[in-house]
Amino acid sequence: MKTTKALTALAASTALFGALAGPAGADQGTENDHRPASTYTVTFENVTAGQWFTPPNFAAHDKSVRVFRPGSRASTGIQALAENGGVPVLAAELALVIDDAGQGVSGVGGDGPIAPGESVSFMITTDEASLSIASMLVCTNDGFTGLDAKALPKQAGHTRTFDLHAYDAGTERNTELRA
Repeated sequence: MKTTKALTALAASTALFGALAGPAGADQGTENDHRPASTYTVTFENVTAGQWFTPPNFAAHDKSVRVFRPGSRASTGIQALAENGGVPVLAAELALVIDDAGQGVSGVGGDGPIAPGESVSFMITTDEASLSIASMLVCTNDGFTGLDAKALPKQAGHTRTFDLHAYDAGTERNTELRA
C-alpha cells in the first residue's frame, strides 16, 4: 500500500559533502543584486561507509525556488528519485521549475552510481544565487540525500562545503523487511 507523507529527516548523520568554488569575476554585490554569470565547480562526494548514490540531480536557481522542504510533501520528481532512482524524472521536473522561474540551469552530474569513497565533479555556469542537489540512497525504499537552495559563493576563490542529511520521501511504508 502506497501513501504519500511529508518528507522527514532520517538520522542526523553526515551523508556526503559538496564543495563549490566561484570563478574569477564573480559578483561581490548583495544577495538582491543581479549577478553576472559565473562558472562553478561542484564536487559531490560520497563519504558513507557502504551506501551508494545515484548521479546527483542539480539546479542553480533563484533563491525563491525550493526543490524539497523537510516536513512538506515530496514532489513527483523527488518521489521518483527516492523510490527507484528516477533521475530523468527529477531532471525534467527541475527543468520545468527553472523555465517557470525564468532563469537558471539544471541537469545531472555524472553518468553512473557513486560508490562509497568516490565523488563526481561537474561545472555549472549561472547568474543565479542558489544551488539545490538531490540523489537517491540506492539501498533504501524511498530515501534520498540533498541540498535545498543554498547560496552559491559570491567571490572568486571562495568555497562552500555542506554536510548533507538523509531524508525519507514518505512514499513507502518502512517495514525494514528483506522481502
